[in-house]
Amino acid sequence: QYEEPDELASYRELIGKDLERLSREHIAPHRHQLLHRVLFLFAVSHPHAGYLQGMHEIANLILYMLEQENMSSSSDMEAECYVLTQAVLTALFSAYDITTTTTTNNKNETKPLEAMSRRILLYTNDVWPELYHVLKQAFQHIPSQLIFTKWIRLLFSRELAVSNADII
Repeated sequence: QYEEPDELASYRELIGKDLERLSREHIAPHRHQLLHRVLFLFAVSHPHAGYLQGMHEIANLILYMLEQENMSSSSDMEAECYVLTQAVLTALFSAYDITTTTTTNNKNETKPLEAMSRRILLYTNDVWPELYHVLKQAFQHIPSQLIFTKWIRLLFSRELAVSNADII
């Protein structure tokens, strides 16, 4: 009997756990299976990245957008979901890469998501100084990456119909 390597089995387990966290009302079994296949293929195809917690939310949003556009046949939906998920996750990889050291304001950091959050904060100062000061104060008590992650989710939910916001 074939026994899957531990790394592949751990990808399947982690992806399954993350997909279980999605709202059961909005994740029909066929969507769950499609997302699982897309995320597993990404993890196997990108061993330097693998699968990390949170990638399921991005894939779920992409699948939702494809379903809303209804431009694909069901047989093409999975392939399109994979291609788009791969493009987005590849572009965002530095946020997931905990081995890379980044530099912000001549300070080495080992948390790329934190560095990205600080850059967003600096950009915020350029366009909305009042918000910058509120956020800077908040970051003394709450991690910046947590605030920006919640903010991005809020922005996405505002773009979708209220009844569909739970899907995110």
